[in-house]
Amino acid sequence: MAEKLSATQIEAMLKPMIDFAPAIIRAAEIVAEAKAAEGRSADSLKIIAGLNDQLAKLHESIAGFERRRDVARNEFNSAREETDAFKKTLEDERKQARAEHLRVLAEFAKDQAAAEEELRKLQGAVSVQKAELDAVTKAFEDFKKAHKL
Repeated sequence: MAEKLSATQIEAMLKPMIDFAPAIIRAAEIVAEAKAAEGRSADSLKIIAGLNDQLAKLHESIAGFERRRDVARNEFNSAREETDAFKKTLEDERKQARAEHLRVLAEFAKDQAAAEEELRKLQGAVSVQKAELDAVTKAFEDFKKAHKL
């Protein structure tokens, strides 16, 4: 029949697991931080995709306005000044959109680099935690063998 264990014996057997519990919790925190960084990166990609769509629509608008300007020039030569002013406004908007697009791309690259650096750090931390966990697990297994558990 199996021998009954005292509370002290049970506590002694659980001691190795208590020692590596913070490592498991920290590993979970690291994973959560990595997921959050991936979410921010995905959000940046969505913003860039939206800006690319807006830029494409602006390019389409410019082409449409140029066609209308040519028709208007043939029919109403006097509308030339108004058309040129409108074209300049569109070009300014395109430049502003392009500048914003480039700014967002640069910001995304910076965020992506930061996220990748953070990911590398987190992966390093996870490796360290895994090594510690492996060492504690081995110690626990040795403890179990030593006590024939």
